[in-house]
Formats: sequence, structure tokens, C-alpha cells
Amino acid sequence: MRQYLDALCRAVTEGTRQYIDRNRTWCYAIPPVVFTHDCSDGYIPLLTTKRVAYRVAFAEALAYWRGYSNLSDFHDLGTRTWDENAKAEGWVKSPFYKGDGDLGRIYGVQGRRWRKYGELLGRNGKVCAEYLGPVDQLRKVYDNLRRGIDDRGEIITYWNVGELDRGCLRPCMFQHQFTLLDNTLHLTSYQRSGDLPLGVPFNMAQTGWLLHVMARITGSNPGTITHIIANPHVYEDQIPAAKKQLMRFPRDQRPKLNIPNNINTLQDMDSWVRPTDFVVDGYDPASPLNYPFSA
Repeated sequence: MRQYLDALCRAVTEGTRQYIDRNRTWCYAIPPVVFTHDCSDGYIPLLTTKRVAYRVAFAEALAYWRGYSNLSDFHDLGTRTWDENAKAEGWVKSPFYKGDGDLGRIYGVQGRRWRKYGELLGRNGKVCAEYLGPVDQLRKVYDNLRRGIDDRGEIITYWNVGELDRGCLRPCMFQHQFTLLDNTLHLTSYQRSGDLPLGVPFNMAQTGWLLHVMARITGSNPGTITHIIANPHVYEDQIPAAKKQLMRFPRDQRPKLNIPNNINTLQDMDSWVRPTDFVVDGYDPASPLNYPFSA
């Protein structure tokens, strides 16, 4: 976890001060960083200098996996991480808002039901858009990897430029790419923006969860994670707690994700699996820290 702590320290001590209109607050940002993790032994990247609520992180990741778009489904899995985004003034007043609890076309909706259009020539000679149906990106990746295929396009992307205004929040971690080499599965995750104290520790846990789950259900071995963050930052009101965290020494631990033997297929993940089915062994971190949240 030294690579994470180095990034946090640089943001606190060397970050460029920026004003963020959406949050109406200041933050300190540093140039892009790349975290790498070897997960071949079952390791999942969890901070030890503060406790990460990994079950909540898994719940959110599972909601994305299933393509959920309403708060009630997130709540059912045990996470309220989207509550503030759901009631953001700009979203509630949007013409695309469908009512209480609606999140719009966020992460998982794009991953499981990307809208595909084709061109259709109308009677008046004008080109019109014809809806050709949803594209399940995750299923395509799953089907290929399960057959041992890597076409260099085993990609799940949530960044749909034409629909960014149709969700309550633009995706931060917007793309995952899987690479299969000699039956070892590697994951590269791309993140446009990263709240280092709060968001990034969650995201790190979620990349580990995603790699291990996909490896399990496709019959491959987990390999490495490459986690790219284009704009890592710390908000001004988070700096006091960040300094406390930086005073703590990382603990010598390699927590490992334990996946039940009966989770073996995409159908399992899409139907009965719960976040509590996933157990992390060997995780004994320092106490939590009270970081302010900037919605």
C-alpha cells in the first residue's frame, strides 16, 4: 500500500489547488498515478492504515455488475453510497429523472444495457437513428473469457458520451479491460477522477473483487491489477484526517478474498449472490477515520 500512501502524501503536500464547481469546494490534485497489485495468491488491495468497509464496496460493485439504476436495489444489497447523488438538485430537475430513487443510466446500466443505434434513411431522405437493442458488454467479455478467448477488446466501458446527462453522476472509474495470458487473467482499470481518502480505497477493493470474481466464473487464474487514476486528489476539508492517516504505518498484511465454491457462473452472479457471500481473510487494519464527503 506504499504506492497509495505516497500518492496521498504528494496530494497533501504538493497538490495543485483547484476549485471544483460541482462540489463548490477546493481540492489538491496531482498528476496521474498508476497502482499495480499482484493478486495471484488471492490478495485483494485493502488499506491497512484505516479500515475500509469492503462489504459496502462489494455491494456497490455487485449493483454495477447487475446493471441496477434505482436506490432501492442498492439498498437491498447493503449500500447507501449513492443516496446523495440521487437527490442532487441538478439531477432531480433533469428531464431524464424518473422519480424517487432513480439514478439514471449510470455505471452498470451502460455495462449491461448499452444502447446500440444504427442509421436509417427515412422517406424524406434524412438519416434517422434506429434503435437496434441493448448491448450486454459484461456478458460478451464473460463468454469470450470462459472460452479462453482474448480478442484484445475484452472491455467494459461506462463512458457513454451521448448519455452522460442521463445519469445522476458521470462515471469516475469508467472502464475495465481484461487480458488473458496462459489462462491467467489480468485487469486494467481506468479512473478519470479519484477522491484519494474516500473513493480510491473503495475502488481499489472493487478492482480486486472484480478480478477475482471474473477469474472464478471464467475458469482462469487471477493475475495482476493495473489501476490508472488520471486526477487523484484530496479535498481541502479532508486534509486534517489525511495527515493523521499518513502518521500511521501500514501493517504487514496480505488480505485475501474468499469466494464460495458454489459461485461459478454469470447466472450465479446475476441472481442469488449477495455481498455477504464474499469473505476477506487476514484483514486487521487500523481504526476508521472520519473523512468528510464531497458529493
